[in-house]
Amino acid sequence: MKKKIIFMTVTMLIASNITVFASTVNNKENQIKENQETIQNLEKEKQELNAEKKQLSSELQSVIDQFTSVAREAEILNTAITQKESEIQARESLINATNSKISLLENEINTRQIEIIQKEVELEEKKTILDSRVRTAYMNNSVGSILYTLIESESLADFTDKLMLIHKVVEMDKEIIRQVNSIMEELTLKKAELEVSKKDLLSSKAVIQDERAKLIEQKEKLETENLAYTSKLAEIKKLETKKSSAINSLTKEEKEIASDIGDIIEENKELQDEISALIRAEANKNTISQGNTNSQQNNTNAGYIKPVSGRVTSSYGYRIHPILGYRKLHTGIDFAATSGTPIKATRAGTVIRASYNSTYGNNVIIDHGNGVTTLYAHMSALNTSYGSKVSQGQIIGYVGSTGMSTGPHLHLEFRLNGNLVNPAPYLGL
Repeated sequence: MKKKIIFMTVTMLIASNITVFASTVNNKENQIKENQETIQNLEKEKQELNAEKKQLSSELQSVIDQFTSVAREAEILNTAITQKESEIQARESLINATNSKISLLENEINTRQIEIIQKEVELEEKKTILDSRVRTAYMNNSVGSILYTLIESESLADFTDKLMLIHKVVEMDKEIIRQVNSIMEELTLKKAELEVSKKDLLSSKAVIQDERAKLIEQKEKLETENLAYTSKLAEIKKLETKKSSAINSLTKEEKEIASDIGDIIEENKELQDEISALIRAEANKNTISQGNTNSQQNNTNAGYIKPVSGRVTSSYGYRIHPILGYRKLHTGIDFAATSGTPIKATRAGTVIRASYNSTYGNNVIIDHGNGVTTLYAHMSALNTSYGSKVSQGQIIGYVGSTGMSTGPHLHLEFRLNGNLVNPAPYLGL
């Protein structure tokens, strides 16, 4: 009775340990799966952000090209405006020069007008004197004047001299009148020429002023166009700033996602280390409780065999995960096999896990002693249980596609002292 109680107690403790070990490992593996799914979602979000960023970058480049084109047009307009300003300034200089010439001509015309007036006065004076002489001669008649001159003359020679003097005075008066008339004609002609020149200058000034007015109108039109371009440039610049800000925001969000992914990967690594430690502890406990039977069994086996005869479809190492879609460590070797294909133990040992979780599906872990354990995943059904002793080549389950799997195959992992290692050297692959 006492032995029975002890046996029942040991059995309950073993069952309790099995439950605790399986539950703890499953929980951690399920957490790893959840984390992997989170990483997948984050990677998808990251890809969407990257696509959006590319679209925004393309739009930004289009905006920059548009800005460059408009800026080039605005620059051409500014050059044209500067040219118009230069031409307007040139016309204004011509107008100022013409005004100066007109002013000089007006001064000269005024001077000539004064001279004409002076000559007219002088002519009037000469005419008055001449008219006076003529009237006197008329009143006294010329014969009487000549007789008077003859009577008054002392001699014929004196008479001749006085008569010549009278003739000379008359001729001088006539010459003076002729000269004054000539000067007046010359002044009048000069004044007329100056008036013509002034008229021509005024006409030229009017033409220049018209050209200046047209240039000002053209400049104002160019300035209006330039104002529109400047406004458009401001709008494009705002759009460019908005696009750049959006890209920077996406870049920041990408960095945050990358940081989150890094944190989750680090958490998965810690969880994987904890799982490895649990498996290592379970293997050690199993070795102690079994009295190193596994080690003795291993010493009687020459090596490890392939659990199925199918070809290797995926080796140990980093790859793009077929479901998660990002680069991660493939922790074992995948063998091609149809569903229901028997799975053999690679070497003799003790089963320290035979259960189900969301990542590996139906799976078995065998402790082979000397710190070596193997895991067989995605089985359609188990053919062993916890604590069972298995021999090399014994059927422990059947190929399936349970857990996180894309199709029927066998996933095999090797651990040394709880740490994942490449199965290939153990299997001679």
